[in-house]
Amino acid sequence: RNCSHRNMNTESGNKRPRQEDAKPVNPSSKPVGAAASIFGEPFPNQDLLHQVVLFFVRNVDSPQVEVEAKLGVLIDTASNARACSLIPIASEAILHPEATVGVRFESAVDLNAYKELNMRLNKRTEVSARGDAANRIKYARSCERVELLRDNVRRVHAMDRQRKPLDKPPRLERKTRMEDLNIVEPNHLFDLRLSASREEPIDESSLSNSSASGERIKERVSYRFRDFSVDLTSVQPGGAKPAGAAAAAVYEVEIEADAEGAAAAVARYREGETGDLLRICTEMLGNIYALLACAESVHNNT
Repeated sequence: RNCSHRNMNTESGNKRPRQEDAKPVNPSSKPVGAAASIFGEPFPNQDLLHQVVLFFVRNVDSPQVEVEAKLGVLIDTASNARACSLIPIASEAILHPEATVGVRFESAVDLNAYKELNMRLNKRTEVSARGDAANRIKYARSCERVELLRDNVRRVHAMDRQRKPLDKPPRLERKTRMEDLNIVEPNHLFDLRLSASREEPIDESSLSNSSASGERIKERVSYRFRDFSVDLTSVQPGGAKPAGAAAAAVYEVEIEADAEGAAAAVARYREGETGDLLRICTEMLGNIYALLACAESVHNNT
């Protein structure tokens, strides 16, 4: 079955806002990635990049909004099959919001891909330490116990490498999803999802009910490079398994744009200065596709 056709006929109450209805403020008249044509006018030849730029403009209105891109798989919930196997496309494509009803995104890679990425990023970090300071990769590790509360609120407890609590107060934050951009990749092992979310610190006294509905342990390795952070995260249910039980873990790969830099670039874009945002989006796409190629290389070599 064609999942795109099926989802287009769902009841209007379940439909998400149409992309054409969410127009950016004062967008550039020149398409992103445009090249001069025989008629002397610019002609767009990088529509994916153009759509990512507009995604930033639609959503980023302050440094509290984070934009991240993840590797994973888009699954048709009715058949439990990968969405790209049900859509007649031969190359990458952004799913229309109405076509994502009945499609879920599983944000995960397999353990072998996760280890391959970890190894290669560690090597790149070592090499960058001998190069120019502006291009050095900054490496950091963290461990957190995350309590899931009501209304998209999380209580985050810092832990050490042995998963013992650190002597510091937990932080409370509300993370509200604003929009997703789902990219189907029929020629690759993984699909992509860009997400924009608003993160706001909140006070414990503002919670009507502070009991947790769930808990997760997150062990993360972060590689900071220029305007981005590449994060490899192992996620386990809190308290469900001992520290060495990797079978219960989910392995996530994402790249996140620097929130302050993105907000400033979008503000300049709205004033007609498009260069900084175009650079950020170009580099973000380039890096997520580099991560995608690295993650699937371990399977191509077997």
